Amino acid sequence: MDSNVPALDSLEPEAIVRGCHIEHAALSDLLLDRVSFEQVKFSHVTFERIEWSKLEMADCEFHHCDLSNVQWNDTIFHRTLFRECKLIGADWSGGTLRHVKFDRCVADFANFRFADLKHISYEGCMLNSADWYEAQFSNVSFSECVLDRAQLSGTRLEGVDISTCLFHTIGVDIENLKGCIIDRNQAHIFANLLGLIIKDEQY
Repeated sequence: MDSNVPALDSLEPEAIVRGCHIEHAALSDLLLDRVSFEQVKFSHVTFERIEWSKLEMADCEFHHCDLSNVQWNDTIFHRTLFRECKLIGADWSGGTLRHVKFDRCVADFANFRFADLKHISYEGCMLNSADWYEAQFSNVSFSECVLDRAQLSGTRLEGVDISTCLFHTIGVDIENLKGCIIDRNQAHIFANLLGLIIKDEQY
């Protein structure tokens, strides 16, 4: 990767940032429109008051970055890795994500409403109150995540495995639960949604 980093605050629409490493930086008050990033690695970068619209990102990586409250509306991500990042309140609503991995990230209150998600993995992430309302899932996986108060209403969960995740309450639609994979100990949470009462027999 080239260490020469362009001045991001001067990028024009349709600009392409390619093959560089941005590290130990603070980016603030940065508004970008229709900019593409290809093979860019961000390490230990803090993003503040960032709004990137119609962004396209391919073959990029984020390591130990603080992306809390970043606005990424209607953006496209291909083959992107987020590792040990802070993503609290980050907004991907209406975005398109393909082959994206979230590894040990803190993404409470992250917004994926109406996003189109294919081949996405969340591994060891904190996702309290994260929102996937009416998102489209295809090969989306959750492994050992915390999903308490997460919102998945309007999203089909067939084939989605949440059996290793922790949550006390979760927002789902009964009609979209068919085929969702859960752990035996989680069954009572979904039984409550159906108004069922589980009776424990003593033998």
